[in-house]
Amino acid sequence: MKESSQQTSFRVYEAAIMRHVDLYKLTITACVEKALSFAHSPERPSAKAVLDSLIASKQLRTDEFPSGEKYYTRYGASRPSNTQTIDYDLATLWLCFMEPKLRFYRIETTELRSLMPFPPHHHIRHVIGEHNDGNVVYRVYPTAVDVRTTLKRLKHFVSELRNKHRLGDWLNNGDYGFVICCETEQKKLQLADSITSTRNGSRLADDARMVVTTTPTSETLGLQD
Repeated sequence: MKESSQQTSFRVYEAAIMRHVDLYKLTITACVEKALSFAHSPERPSAKAVLDSLIASKQLRTDEFPSGEKYYTRYGASRPSNTQTIDYDLATLWLCFMEPKLRFYRIETTELRSLMPFPPHHHIRHVIGEHNDGNVVYRVYPTAVDVRTTLKRLKHFVSELRNKHRLGDWLNNGDYGFVICCETEQKKLQLADSITSTRNGSRLADDARMVVTTTPTSETLGLQD
């Protein structure tokens, strides 16, 4: 039996959400709602309807974060061996759909390689950030360590980008930077202050464009509500 136009439209939404999951590795209902909202259609299905259909057809499965919140991932995908990987996926997803101040878009490794002469390792996540002065490539850095250790690592990353990856011009021009994801607002404020403060005659903020924000982790998602 031939599908109705409504059924065909629904399959389009299902395919779009599967592409979304493949790009971000996992998703949550709030982000699916945001993804579907990009399609301005009066017949747009609810996030629940699309997710339930994909679960029923065994294209997606549900899992739980340590916080108890439900998330979705591709059916049959291997489970991460540690929460650090899940937190990296969640931070990237959150930046691109739930960050209130800036607009970020996930960029895949193949796209990054076409942009940059010596791109960082493919396991490192990147997003494109929209600014009034143009788009910027950002490395996503979820920090789970203290502020002092985070600053040391950022300095190391900047040095590596200049010397190993030959991205000095990108850093100097503000075309490449870091979006640093903190698990608490207090840590975000402390880190932002440290990045912009002068120490030993220099500021880390002068070495690279840096955005400091908060994103939930797999242990805190939903617990603040």
